[in-house]
Amino acid sequence: MTDQLPDPAAPTGRRTARLVFVGLAVTLVIALAGGAFAVYRMLDGGGAQPHDVLPDSVIGYARIDVDPSASQKIAALRLIRKFPDLAKEIGIKSADQDVRKLIFDGILDSTECDLAYDEDIEPWIGSRLGIGLDKDGKTPLVAIQISDEDKARKGLDALFMCGGDERPGVAFLDGYAVVAEKQVVAESAVKAARTSPLSKDKNFVEDFADLGDQGFASAWGDAQGALDIPGALDGLGGGFAEQFTQGFEQGGGQLDDLSTWLTDARSGALTLRAGSRSLEVVGLLHHEGKREPVKPLPIASLPDSTIAAFSGSGGGASVGKQWNSLVSSLEASGAVGGADIAAFEEQSGFALPEDLETLFGDTLTLALGSANLDTIPTLGGPDDVAGLDIGLVMESDPAKAMDLAGRLVSLVEQIGVPLAVSPTDRGAVIASNEQAAADLGTAGDLGDTTAFKDVIPETDQATIIGFVDIGQILDALSAANPPEEIARQIDQAESLSAFGFSLRRPSDDVQQLSIRLAFTK
Repeated sequence: MTDQLPDPAAPTGRRTARLVFVGLAVTLVIALAGGAFAVYRMLDGGGAQPHDVLPDSVIGYARIDVDPSASQKIAALRLIRKFPDLAKEIGIKSADQDVRKLIFDGILDSTECDLAYDEDIEPWIGSRLGIGLDKDGKTPLVAIQISDEDKARKGLDALFMCGGDERPGVAFLDGYAVVAEKQVVAESAVKAARTSPLSKDKNFVEDFADLGDQGFASAWGDAQGALDIPGALDGLGGGFAEQFTQGFEQGGGQLDDLSTWLTDARSGALTLRAGSRSLEVVGLLHHEGKREPVKPLPIASLPDSTIAAFSGSGGGASVGKQWNSLVSSLEASGAVGGADIAAFEEQSGFALPEDLETLFGDTLTLALGSANLDTIPTLGGPDDVAGLDIGLVMESDPAKAMDLAGRLVSLVEQIGVPLAVSPTDRGAVIASNEQAAADLGTAGDLGDTTAFKDVIPETDQATIIGFVDIGQILDALSAANPPEEIARQIDQAESLSAFGFSLRRPSDDVQQLSIRLAFTK
């Protein structure tokens, strides 16, 4: 990392300049994001990116690119065509429309600025924008792609005048205007970026190499650089910085674990990209430390009739490790005391934290099947739940799991909800009816369904997985004869297929996040 940028003394009217600066950044981000609907004809996504003109002293970075790779633009165009009503509602009439004009016209019409997109913005605005935060934690930089430097100077000057008398600084590099609150900061940033751009930072390069295609939008952060900012943790409130450095005195606990996680984190990246039938957010975090062994999640072995499920691992061990510090925190806040917990145990017959450790166990999975979904709007009482296929799958000590399941069922049945229990080799199943319990206790083929595979690309080494079969849910809602307005909304959403998310730990130094929305063919 290079030295941080200058921190000039605050001038009179600094707040006005900051508002102008932030307003410009937000306006351009919105406009360029909207432009993503209109640049698909340009199949060459080459050229400098914002991280090529920002210095490597930047510790936080976000980017929007409406001229990405050809595959990204083609995929996005296909997805947009699936929602003609939405495109029409927001004013998109054709694929070659400059939606930046649509957005800017709306913004400019709401201000007193005597500016027009065609004359003052379009002649110089490019397709990419990046926002960076320098390592001092208080020096923001904005890199705006431009097509003409002279016209950009004039256009930016006109925009700045809309916000007040004090204007941000602007410097130019490789087809970009780099905007900062003061001219000396903008010039220093450009000077540093000439020799040490963010795009050559070792961690930045490695993070995005592992992440793959950066898509339409991406972000990056230097975790250690953020922790080095004086008072950075104070922003979390509640005396977090003091607790972070001191930890809980009660035998470690949550803050110790969080402290370790934060100090071990190195850097991370995130991207939004389009596939042939999906939109996807993918992220990763590089950090030090050995990973804990991960128990395979059983979600892919649920029945193929499952339409929604959530599965997580390691909960039992976490509960046992965090219990004392959690109780101490509750007592300190006055929410719950030790006497309250003891009274609950005596009245309910549950033992804490032991029963919670058994409940969460090695893995815990919740599932909803497709049977009788169309009856949900007409459910008359708790006993009607038996007509649905709802279940909880515990992978824990089998004897303890069955004992806990029996006690939980007895408790719930007191309020009129009948439940079924079934043992498994790895624990127990609690379900809304006997058939659902039996099905959840038997290996199924959910992982082989198209909907699941479209949104959960990998299950190996996953610690959390969530899945929703949107298509089946929409079909069930349609079968329930909904009101006309609801039916119309269902029809508009018919292109949606499935949604899924997962958190994986494929190696000791990497955590991966995937959030994916799939569409019909």
